[in-house]
Amino acid sequence: RERIIIFYSYYLVSEVFLNTPATNTPKGPRIYYGWIIVCVSFLSMGFHNSARFSFTIFQVPLIDEFGWSRGALGGAFSLMLGCYALSGPLIGSIFDKKGPRAVMPWGSLLIGSGLIIGYFTSSLLHIYLLYGVFIGVGMSMSGFALHGALMPRWFQKKRGLATGIYLSGGGVGILVFFPLIERLIFYVGWRYTFLLFGVTILLIMVPLKLIFLRDGPDDVGQTMDGLPPDLTAPAPIPQPETKEQPNIREVFDEVRHDGRFWLLACIVFFL
Repeated sequence: RERIIIFYSYYLVSEVFLNTPATNTPKGPRIYYGWIIVCVSFLSMGFHNSARFSFTIFQVPLIDEFGWSRGALGGAFSLMLGCYALSGPLIGSIFDKKGPRAVMPWGSLLIGSGLIIGYFTSSLLHIYLLYGVFIGVGMSMSGFALHGALMPRWFQKKRGLATGIYLSGGGVGILVFFPLIERLIFYVGWRYTFLLFGVTILLIMVPLKLIFLRDGPDDVGQTMDGLPPDLTAPAPIPQPETKEQPNIREVFDEVRHDGRFWLLACIVFFL
């Protein structure tokens, strides 16, 4: 009788294991690499936006020391916006061809180097070089536009959340760094504040981007949104072969006669 009971127990256990449907559905990675990209973008926006708009803080001690007018200093900020706008299409094209690691670290390098140059300021030309060229082109290489172009490469379902998080870095950075910059100017002077801010960007943002930035999930062996391969969006239906993507000149020639294009361009430019 005992043998019958033991045999029946083994039978029940075998039935459970052999007839239970498989539930070992492959799970996605515990940490999706796209969120690391969001963190790097968040920090980048915090540091770079603070560097860009710190002009409003630094101009006060510059006026006190050199006697320059606000209008003369304002020309440097206008030059920065001009360099940002003019370099944008070229840098965006390089970003599309080479990927983020070939562009974005250089933006942080330019911004950090420009702030360090601020330590040696002795003429108005240096301010135009610092804010107009270095920070203007640096923001074009690692500003909200390129980080915004990077998000769709990593996120589909949570793209809005990822974009909102990285954009909030600009406001958080200003909230944190502006009082700190003001205090540093008061205690150590504007020259050392330029130096410390520039060195901080070089030591933090440049290595972070060189180490962590990737072009897309395929570069780290993951899929869009970090989902298992069988849960990702279905592959698109194959389409007939098309021509190569047009370059910037071809696209511009196509839309330059459309009034809606110029209206949109003006709105974005003045924003």
